Amino acid sequence: ANPITLSLPMQLPEQSLGWQPRILMVITKSSNTTKAPQMLVLQQATPRENYKLWYLVNLLPTENFPDVPAVDTGTLATGVSDSFLSVKLTSLPYMYGDVLNKGAESKFYEQFDLTSDQFYASVSQSQQADLAKLKKANSVKFVHSLGNSNVFGLLSKADEQGNGGGGLVAMAINDTSVIKPKVRGAAAAVTTVDKKLLLGADGSSTGLNIVYQNMMLFYIPVAGKAEKIRLLGASSSILSVKALN
Repeated sequence: ANPITLSLPMQLPEQSLGWQPRILMVITKSSNTTKAPQMLVLQQATPRENYKLWYLVNLLPTENFPDVPAVDTGTLATGVSDSFLSVKLTSLPYMYGDVLNKGAESKFYEQFDLTSDQFYASVSQSQQADLAKLKKANSVKFVHSLGNSNVFGLLSKADEQGNGGGGLVAMAINDTSVIKPKVRGAAAAVTTVDKKLLLGADGSSTGLNIVYQNMMLFYIPVAGKAEKIRLLGASSSILSVKALN
């Protein structure tokens, strides 16, 4: 295994006066420079527990990563319902998912900076390819939802002009594909080895429910600012493949 070292460097602890579960964000970089840096998001649930890793996110290429406060200062956490940021954090999966599904036709499209969002480009293109391939024999629906309730956010650092200072927000988003045959008894097939292993078959006559879980890191601007929401990192893995009832 390659040794892990701090890169950039960045360690961003949560600042708090009293006790509450604490969040820590750390960027790491493998000595293998062909691999992208990763953001580790950890939480200490109680004063005597070790920090637990919740998210391990591959960072996307960017020259505009938000500035953060010094490690000995730390920063404040953002609540999932805080109005300080431009969107409610638990609304992000639906908003970003709507953009994945509809592209420029989504009413949320202009709220996201997608110019260098490789994840958006890859997933939206994959969805369109699946639709083109499957729509003749199947109905296909894509649903994007919050993967779990652990949404962690820490504030970044504003510059002297007041720009920045938004939230670095880590969460899990589930991407679900629901495929139903239009003709009763026709099979919806799976083609990759991992999906066949999870399903235990080559397909299903009733249809398929395929779920990918993505660990994601967003930058959310402060409410009222002209900045857009940016995806800073994403790591994806297949979660389940099930036959529909």
